[in-house]
Amino acid sequence: MPKQRHFLFALPFLLALSACSERPVAPPRHTVPPAYSTFTSVRYGFRLVYPPDLQLRHTFKRSYLAAGGWKTYMELDTPPGHAVVALIMPGSNHITDGELRIGVSRDPRALDTCDELPSAGRPKTRKQVMISGVPFTSFKAADAGMSHYLIVRSFRAVHRGTCYAIDVLVFGTNPMVYDPPATPPFSKQAVFAQLLPVVRHLQFIDSAGAIAPPVTYKGLLPCADCPGIEYQLNLLANHRYRLRLNYRDRDAHFDIGGYWSVTENAARLVLREKKGHGPPRQWAVLDEGRRLRLLNADGEPIRSGLNYDLVRQAQFEPLTELSGEK
Repeated sequence: MPKQRHFLFALPFLLALSACSERPVAPPRHTVPPAYSTFTSVRYGFRLVYPPDLQLRHTFKRSYLAAGGWKTYMELDTPPGHAVVALIMPGSNHITDGELRIGVSRDPRALDTCDELPSAGRPKTRKQVMISGVPFTSFKAADAGMSHYLIVRSFRAVHRGTCYAIDVLVFGTNPMVYDPPATPPFSKQAVFAQLLPVVRHLQFIDSAGAIAPPVTYKGLLPCADCPGIEYQLNLLANHRYRLRLNYRDRDAHFDIGGYWSVTENAARLVLREKKGHGPPRQWAVLDEGRRLRLLNADGEPIRSGLNYDLVRQAQFEPLTELSGEK
């Protein structure tokens, strides 16, 4: 093992690191090789196609700058989430480690802040990119200290009521602090050239079935102390929803916003409020999406002879001037 030398100066390395992280990396010109591997997450609805020499792992390794949480740059108040999958560059070591990580969260706070830049993010690099038909916020970030470095290309989006955090990371130790200088297993540019195409070819397995947003559902549902509650439910393409409740003969209405998703068999629609108030509302999807039937708090049918159905409208009807939104 080479002996580590401690330098009192790190400025030249930091400047070189910054220049490297800003350098655009052209996508490789090759296509996906005939022999490739796949990873599918049924629970979170996506599939990866990747070169077979990448190592697959379901936990995120913690390093000096790269946290082991569900997304890069975890803050003290970061909502909880889950590490789903990591693809590791062959030969990764403590000098240079290259990884693609995908983490998720369905916590309401994570959904509200999903595309926010961390403190190390570079605002000028922020842009929107499309991945499998879903708009993602993309940005670059970098950090360095104590002879360690971290370079990140990140992608964030809320889809089907889930915050997806996709990060391509290069991290490790400055090879020049070793005597003799250590040899990295690969270049930083090679990591992005290998892993960014995997991100671009990620496939969402959307189980929305017959629910084709944007779509409007309407219905008159029972009310305990009024003639009825008029429901208008708008499901939007970005998996957000708007629900307006009009109470007849009471001159009162309430607007609720949040995120919608469906179960894997597309038999149930789940509405989660944006600010996390109360349990999610659940609806049975009937007649190939033409009707939605309200379920009780346990997700079971409501035993009653009254109407609990919403009917899909022929045209999408936008809700404007929302007031009192929860």
